[in-house]
Amino acid sequence: MLKISVIGDSGTGKSHLCANLSKTLELPVYDLEDIDWKHKFTLKRNPSERSVLLKQLQTVHFGIFAGVPSGWNDDFFSHADRIIVLHERPLIRAYRLFKRNIARRKNNLPAENFLHLSLNMYHALFQPSPTISFIRSLSPRQRKRVIRLAL
Repeated sequence: MLKISVIGDSGTGKSHLCANLSKTLELPVYDLEDIDWKHKFTLKRNPSERSVLLKQLQTVHFGIFAGVPSGWNDDFFSHADRIIVLHERPLIRAYRLFKRNIARRKNNLPAENFLHLSLNMYHALFQPSPTISFIRSLSPRQRKRVIRLAL
């Protein structure tokens, strides 16, 4: 049984790292954004629906689980065998998010989603990190399983 949580704010490289880990360790990747969004970046799930899906995912005994700690999923991430925390400088994150937003806009995402994703850029530059808050909430025993990376 091996559960690895890969957490970090938007634009830190979670998807890239998970793809490489999956290939190397031959483990499946589960993106918690798939639980948060009914239709990726267009329609969010309601909290009760999200809770049911998260409980189903908790029965998976091995894999790589990626996402941004958001309150509703913090407990899930904290029970992993290893927690890999990704950090990136705010300007690099903002640049990555800008590129991502432009690419999604070209794919005709609705304008309100473009605005939502653009707000992520603002948060990357000016708001406290939810990932840091998550790490602070861990018990000393849980913190021993944390691996911090700056890519």
